[in-house]
Amino acid sequence: MAKKLSLNLPPFYKDPLYQKTQDILFPFGSDLLAGKPNDYYKPIGESGGAEFEKMLALTTRDMSKAVSENLVRRGISRSGLGANVVAKTAADVSTKLRWEDYSRALAGKEFLMNSGLNTLSTVQGGALNITGQKNDYNFRKANLDFQIQQINAKAAAERNAMWSKIAMQAVGLIAAPFTGGLSLGLTAGATGGFSAALGSASGGSGSLASLGALL
Repeated sequence: MAKKLSLNLPPFYKDPLYQKTQDILFPFGSDLLAGKPNDYYKPIGESGGAEFEKMLALTTRDMSKAVSENLVRRGISRSGLGANVVAKTAADVSTKLRWEDYSRALAGKEFLMNSGLNTLSTVQGGALNITGQKNDYNFRKANLDFQIQQINAKAAAERNAMWSKIAMQAVGLIAAPFTGGLSLGLTAGATGGFSAALGSASGGSGSLASLGALL
């Protein structure tokens, strides 16, 4: 029996790094849009945070020291005026820095929001791309499978026709000794033509009856 054609294509391959990347980026981008960045990125959109307060304290201390030293050189450090100058300068610096920190935090929140949108857009684009590739692969594979099925069906029909022809020829060869070289009517035509051919070859009805008994 002839061997059928078959198609052994490898399954669709998806890089394992793709899924790992998707698994990282999707929750990351979702948290940014929800206003819940991780601790590392949180200061970008945070105003008055712990790090800012530390920097403000250091700045205020350095500023107060510089003002005090300047007042000492002027000989007014022991007066109430010196203390007022230090306090006012520290307040002005603190107000200015806090406003700048607040403005920076607003810009940081906008940056985090856009980063979240871009991250999820990248995730979605990757998902659509891999889905499109997989669908295209499955479509092409199904088309090839269908073509192979057609080829196998055509080959089977041709084999059946060949064996049918061989069988008919074999029947003719088997019947030839009894019919004087004629077939059993498979190639002679209708039954009447077949009987007439047998009668003519046998030379009479008696011989035809004897041939019928043999068959």
